[in-house]
Amino acid sequence: MTSVHDKRKNWASVRSSESTAGYEGVHRQIVGQPPQRRVSDETPRWWTPPSSGFTATEVMLWYRWESGVGSATYSAYHQKTGTLWIYDYSRQHEILWKRGEVPQGESFAGNPDA
Repeated sequence: MTSVHDKRKNWASVRSSESTAGYEGVHRQIVGQPPQRRVSDETPRWWTPPSSGFTATEVMLWYRWESGVGSATYSAYHQKTGTLWIYDYSRQHEILWKRGEVPQGESFAGNPDA
């Protein structure tokens, strides 16, 4: 399960370039189901993940102005059903937090100018 979270972190590192202002990210545990931001359609009936909590890797790839790409991977294993739930999210101009205000957890960052 950690490989899907490593891929999200690596995504930011690869996408960060001279045209961006770097990235900020966090690995953390969240209570309940992952947030479904800007859903474009009805949630499918089969989407019934456990409500006990998810492992989250959330990333902001910042542009040189106050915008960027919000991206996240959430995962949880439901032992009772033997199901691994993964919700992967990415959207341009989605601000997950203000620059420099990374949520609590194991944070990471990168700057293309460094």
